[in-house]
Amino acid sequence: MDVTQQRKGSKAGRSSFDWYAVVKGWTVTVGLWLGFGLALALYWDARSEHRLIYQLDSVDFWPMFAAASLVVALLAGFPLALLLDRVLRRWQLPWLHVAAFFAFFTLLPASLFIRDSMFWQPEAFLGCAALGACAGLGRAAAFLRGRAFRRPTTWA
Repeated sequence: MDVTQQRKGSKAGRSSFDWYAVVKGWTVTVGLWLGFGLALALYWDARSEHRLIYQLDSVDFWPMFAAASLVVALLAGFPLALLLDRVLRRWQLPWLHVAAFFAFFTLLPASLFIRDSMFWQPEAFLGCAALGACAGLGRAAAFLRGRAFRRPTTWA
């Protein structure tokens, strides 16, 4: 049946992935982001030379970072990913989806940093690019089915 001939109650109004793929992509994205945060905290602690007994190090702050990241990923990232999925539904090229998720989830937080700061720091953009890379890899994981980089969507 042609897409233009589908009825209102058809699959065309639903998300282009099944829920397993959506949850898989979100889990990979959040897992990579939290792993990146932990690796960065360990790196900062290894490089710090001056530490007093009563000072908390970066790894001590990581559980708060993880909790905040999970809340933001669930309340903001997940709905934005579903919205972007809806926009990209017509294009079946997986690499286009990965690039769009990378660009969107890099530029959105970067635009917030630029708007709220008097000057721009390259480290802030690298953090935003890391978030975008995690989102792009999560989108790639959503497309993986078995060993093939193609998952059928509702428009296929």
